[in-house]
Amino acid sequence: MEYQRIAARPNLRLNGSVALVADQCAALMIRYKGSQASATVTVVSATAITLKHGAAAAEAADTTVGASANGAVDFATDTTLGAVVDRINASPNWQAEVVDGLRADSVASSAMLARSETTLSPVRTQVLPLYWDSSAHLSLEYRIAAKRGKLGENPLRRRAGYQAFLTAVKALVNVGSGTLTLNIYDVNPATGVSTLLYSAAGTDNTELADPAFGAGSGAIISDFGHDLLVRYTMSVDLPDSGAYLRVVGYCQ
Repeated sequence: MEYQRIAARPNLRLNGSVALVADQCAALMIRYKGSQASATVTVVSATAITLKHGAAAAEAADTTVGASANGAVDFATDTTLGAVVDRINASPNWQAEVVDGLRADSVASSAMLARSETTLSPVRTQVLPLYWDSSAHLSLEYRIAAKRGKLGENPLRRRAGYQAFLTAVKALVNVGSGTLTLNIYDVNPATGVSTLLYSAAGTDNTELADPAFGAGSGAIISDFGHDLLVRYTMSVDLPDSGAYLRVVGYCQ
């Protein structure tokens, strides 16, 4: 049985490659799973995520959301990405999951990109990404994950037999000063626990390309059922132009 499972894995490969620029990294994914006809999501980057539901064009604050039951996930109260996701998931009407980030990441100082009121229909497969504001979050990052964007699915159905593979990274940032660091984490999606697997220094305005991943193996590989988070971090403001992160990898 184990031999058969391993032999079948190449036929189940899922692409994890991507090219990103500033403000394209998804902090979290969210969906509405309640019973109302319509729902909306608003992000005020310095303050809160506000969730409403009700009749179309007549949505009101979802009182199952927020420490004050006012429909708002307040960044002054829930100061980390993990706390924000936990607060959303405490409501029976919503589901959220950390994507390109770690649970300990701060959402203070306008780290999340503002989003005007966006309407979600109560459709199981409709998932809305909420993005980092890269110039405030100070990172470009991407998670190689078997269940990426599949928020409505049972995580165990697709994750249990998978590993994430990272074969190449290219990144460029021109900030003029400060420190650039590439960090690669193994992340347990069930618990949010992360382990730093690899770290390398970057150079301003010079492309960081194909780091010598551990012991010349040619790839960094996650534990079974885990994801890989690739993060290129700046110690000073990240520009909204002239910066990119390219990741080549897959899950299998």
